[in-house]
Amino acid sequence: MTISSVKHMGAIIRGFSTIALVLVMSIGLVGCGGGTQESGGGSDLAGTIGGEEELKYVHHIYFGVAELRDSDKGKSGFDLALARAVEKAVKAEGENVDYMEHRVDLNSGCQSAPYIAMVNTYTKNGNDALTDVVVRICKTSGVANMSSQGVDFTKYDPVDLNQGAGGRFLYLLEGHNITDWAKPLKGVAVHTSNHSRSSLKDQPWFTPDTTWYWVTESAGTGAHEYVDLNNGAGGDYIYMEKHW
Repeated sequence: MTISSVKHMGAIIRGFSTIALVLVMSIGLVGCGGGTQESGGGSDLAGTIGGEEELKYVHHIYFGVAELRDSDKGKSGFDLALARAVEKAVKAEGENVDYMEHRVDLNSGCQSAPYIAMVNTYTKNGNDALTDVVVRICKTSGVANMSSQGVDFTKYDPVDLNQGAGGRFLYLLEGHNITDWAKPLKGVAVHTSNHSRSSLKDQPWFTPDTTWYWVTESAGTGAHEYVDLNNGAGGDYIYMEKHW
């Protein structure tokens, strides 16, 4: 074999080696990709397992309050109230808690009133989930626990939902008992509107659904007696729904 043939053969071998190295690196890069990280919030589903949806349920509801003049770590106003609600959830349930942020000020439209934000957490264990929620309208500060239709309701985060806005005192109570009608809740939602309840059916987000019901003062569906979370305080009309 001539010297030129040897050089030519060496060039071919080096060429194949380079191609092989590129292929190995490409395969390695494809295999190194990480998954996406879910932030707090989302739908009422935790994700998928083997192509099937994995259900999750509402665990607790937390509220954060921020005065108009409050600021902390670059946050102010509603964003600060929301951050404080999240902080409560993390403190109570740990850093890995799954939660939903509701970007509705529960004092919306009430001038000079503090911002109130809401967060709900999730659990994959139906036995630990909320099975119903009610809003109690009180003439004085403070609210007592109650039982209704086989469900025991307790005040978990006793924030007055009309705090600083005047009007009646409003408190959310959580129910945990599973009964023939009270099943684990899959979601809660808050809506704000400048329309009273009599005209809610005309709102673009109002879509009657047999699994979504208004939150009322009574256990169960109570579809026609939903509570305005700005009751007696003026401002916007604010309504909460629950989803079984």
